[in-house]
Amino acid sequence: MRTNYKRMLKHTSILLLVIGVVAAVGLAITRSDDPTYASTDVRRFLSAFVPGSLHESEPHGVPKNYDWSAKTTLKRPEAPDSQTTYLNFWGQIYFDETNSKPMNTRVAVANCSVWGLEKSTNSWRSIMDNKPTALSGGAWAEDFQTKPPKGQFYDQRPEADGSQSFDMFPGYTAHYFPKYPNDLVNVGYDYSEFVTGCSTRLVKKSVTATDDRDDARYLLSVGNDWRRSDYQCEQNANGVSICGGIGVGKFVKITKDWRRVMYSTLSDSDLDSKPLPPANILINPDGSFGDSEVVTYAPTSSTDTPPRATTTHPPTETTNNTSNAQSPAQRLENDTEAGGGASANGKETIEPVGVESEDRKKLSVDVNTGEQKQETVIGAIVSQKSSATWWLLGTMSVALTTGIVVHFRAAIRTFFRRTS
Repeated sequence: MRTNYKRMLKHTSILLLVIGVVAAVGLAITRSDDPTYASTDVRRFLSAFVPGSLHESEPHGVPKNYDWSAKTTLKRPEAPDSQTTYLNFWGQIYFDETNSKPMNTRVAVANCSVWGLEKSTNSWRSIMDNKPTALSGGAWAEDFQTKPPKGQFYDQRPEADGSQSFDMFPGYTAHYFPKYPNDLVNVGYDYSEFVTGCSTRLVKKSVTATDDRDDARYLLSVGNDWRRSDYQCEQNANGVSICGGIGVGKFVKITKDWRRVMYSTLSDSDLDSKPLPPANILINPDGSFGDSEVVTYAPTSSTDTPPRATTTHPPTETTNNTSNAQSPAQRLENDTEAGGGASANGKETIEPVGVESEDRKKLSVDVNTGEQKQETVIGAIVSQKSSATWWLLGTMSVALTTGIVVHFRAAIRTFFRRTS
């Protein structure tokens, strides 16, 4: 009986060890193949979106003297004044320079989100999470100087997977932003960095028509604007509304597979020295992270990367439209000064608008009220595959403990008899 008991314990110990090894190996393999558990290199992905990164392709119709025509910009990483502390996000879909339109292709957008690096905790917090996808928008001329009557040259529809898709019209950009009332959040001066992302892919307009998505040459860029609680913007010395954005993001080519398009205020040195955002800033609707097509751009000179702002109250922009170093400012569509999207003195240039006049209502969502979902995350990303290691260590510990008990059972029994 004692021999059988001893053998049973030994066999149990061996069995536990084998189970632990198998579980650890299986978990490692499963989580390597499953993008949900994959070890995502956030730093490497975001390095392709640092300020000054060249676009994957240049958008059609954007004047070459606009500072965002060829690369990303960083202008106002903090609110320009104590009244303009509300943040939104936006996206702009363009033709590339071929300006070609396949007739059965639309652009789907989903999973837009904004995260900020909180100064007080030095950790990342979810500021806006546009899920389920709820977007508004409109058409603007490609240079943002004019806007057609509402509803013209703009076609947005929901898709079966929960995304929103847009048709494209030559000469215009499809410009979207979050739907009221969850379209602005008061962030104050609480954040030092921001990262914004949207997922995009090409979908068919009609499932029965010819699939011409391979012929599409569409681009998407995302970014953020600073606004006041009444949806208005700062004004320059001439009383013209200047909707100052944080910056304009990298234009990314849209494909049939989900791609994650980002805007990030983080420079290469920031990515090395500051906490990284959580990997779920890169998650697509199908559970994949980022994409495999992002190409990292290394600036060829120090002038390729715009310097970070050194003041929280930058001067009002009145840049001449003919300057190569201009800093485009954006106007609200219902500004009364000088119709046609240009100021009376002709010196204002623009960047994406980010909200329509019908949605300029009293803000009802504030980041501090708890009505907007937030999530605090430790900065550094820990590989999910480390769970396999814990499985292995845990089961080995149990097996080892069982083996020790079996081997020294007589001594343990004698010890307890003496102490009792």
